[in-house]
Amino acid sequence: MSAGSAPGAEIGIFNTPDLSSGNLLEAYDVAVEAGSEVVSSSIGGCEKAYNNQVGDYVLEALHTVFEEGSAVGTTFVGASGDNAAWECGTGTATANLSVQTPTDDPIMIGVGGTTQLVTTYTKGSDNSAYISETSDDTPFTQHGGSYWGSCGGYSVIFSKPSFQSGFVGGSYRGVPDLAMHMGGPSSTDSTDLIIVGGNEEEVSGTSAAAPEFAGLLALKVQIHKGPIGDPHPYLYALAKHTGSYRTGIHGGNGYPTTSGLWDPVLGLGTPYGRVIDEVSTAALAGVPGTASNP
Repeated sequence: MSAGSAPGAEIGIFNTPDLSSGNLLEAYDVAVEAGSEVVSSSIGGCEKAYNNQVGDYVLEALHTVFEEGSAVGTTFVGASGDNAAWECGTGTATANLSVQTPTDDPIMIGVGGTTQLVTTYTKGSDNSAYISETSDDTPFTQHGGSYWGSCGGYSVIFSKPSFQSGFVGGSYRGVPDLAMHMGGPSSTDSTDLIIVGGNEEEVSGTSAAAPEFAGLLALKVQIHKGPIGDPHPYLYALAKHTGSYRTGIHGGNGYPTTSGLWDPVLGLGTPYGRVIDEVSTAALAGVPGTASNP
């Protein structure tokens, strides 16, 4: 997905023996030391499970790595999760609402997801137009009857960062920050396709949305000819300008979408890439299948 957004980017993969907190911490640390300009991860767990002494230590250690990385220009992007408003997977009661960690960290850009994307397309032309998309809050029986969709809500650990003032109600960090297309079943004509061993496979989830946005930020790094660090203030400032995000997208995840600039389903909405990258006059990629858009 990152290569689709930024086909010329150099992509490094950092493997870990397992997903234990210690190995994840080391992976982020090594990624920063390697000089990574944008770090995308699609891993995480129920934030409330970290709301204890051991969990506090883990989140503090991760936050320190994110701070150190941001200080040298690294940008961190993370998937918001796919269990709608119930990342803990403990039922749909209000008391069980939870977001995903480490995407809850205020330094990490939390990316939610949309599906049922509809555009126009004329064969042989690079002219297309956006029509609509939606968030997904569909209960899938193959997921044990639980909800599958863009995860979001409010942290119970991290206080609301200053860049969310005027956007997020209450005193705690809101997740996600924004959204990208997360795919969906082929029946919606809005699936994401990847190639594995020469074969097409359908994928769906914010694990597709986060690296897609990471690729968009890689383009911004290229345009600025250097790392950009934490762009949260910039991304939220853009939301106050018309034409930066598609807000008011229909759908939900256990929380209703709102008419404001931010909601706990899709954050600020899906961004206009040209606005994010400050290249509003740049040429389009071109007709699919040609040299400029292979």
